[in-house]
Amino acid sequence: SYHMTKLALPPGRVGAPLLGQTLAVMRDPFGFVDRGFEAHGGSIFRTHLFFRPAVVIAGPEAAELWLDEDRIVREASPPPHMVELFGGVNLSVMDGAPHK
Repeated sequence: SYHMTKLALPPGRVGAPLLGQTLAVMRDPFGFVDRGFEAHGGSIFRTHLFFRPAVVIAGPEAAELWLDEDRIVREASPPPHMVELFGGVNLSVMDGAPHK
């Protein structure tokens, strides 16, 4: 089951309506990520990509948060368009029992 909590969102911005920051990430994906980390002072920031909210993480501290099952619900979190972007169902988009 899915439930929302009142935890603070990571810093960031959503960009233009609907598209968000999709065009910026398509033009320069690595530069987009670097600029996001610089602008928001850390290894995690929120944005809006491919018509959906997204969080970008990098580094061991942020990855450790992502792996903490008590803090993050990841099951079925990648939207279908992101699964397609990463080449279909593979290890990078799996979670839970299928990932293990």
